Amino acid sequence: MEITIPEIIKEHTLMYGIGVTIALIGVAIKTIKGLFELYEELVIRRYLNRLGELSKGVNTDSTASKYINILKENEVFRLASGITASPEKSVMLMDVYLLGIISNSDLKRVSLYLKPDNNLIKIKVSYIDKILFTYSYISGMFLFLSGMIMGFPYFITEPGSRSFAGLIIMIVFFFMGMVVSRDYRSFRILKGVKEKLIEKEKISNPDKSIQWGFTRWFRR
Repeated sequence: MEITIPEIIKEHTLMYGIGVTIALIGVAIKTIKGLFELYEELVIRRYLNRLGELSKGVNTDSTASKYINILKENEVFRLASGITASPEKSVMLMDVYLLGIISNSDLKRVSLYLKPDNNLIKIKVSYIDKILFTYSYISGMFLFLSGMIMGFPYFITEPGSRSFAGLIIMIVFFFMGMVVSRDYRSFRILKGVKEKLIEKEKISNPDKSIQWGFTRWFRR
């Protein structure tokens, strides 16, 4: 079984190779980050059990008991949500969730950009965040299109094993595109959260821009 490289890729081999390399850097980073998050969850579970044991050895009205209870509440939130945050921010994030405007999994993805600001919520997006949003969108689309260019012709026109190979190519590139476009999808979630917080008058900086004005596709 032989898969022929499309002519458009042959004609721009160098540019295509650079594009794939840049896009796959994001895939590698996201994969490594996922492994670290899995390890961190195991550590949190052990720490929470340890706090439970420690609380048995102190008086319920003591300062140490209050301190341990606050730690336990924060670690329970951390384990339930997957978000590492200070007690103040944990309370704010739980309040956001209780507004009914976001799911628990989506809350984790945008928690980095939400900050407590007295009784309101502040959205904080840096230039680096905007660059990551843009990189995520461009790299994701590049991988999606690469999968279609390389696999779709064989899936449609070729028989048997070559058609199956074309399908596998599209699936692999689609998966990599989904991984690397995660930051862009987080941007879309943050955009929706911002709009709902404005409606509920819970945001302290409603005029804060979360993406550059020239990227029109981000506002659709």
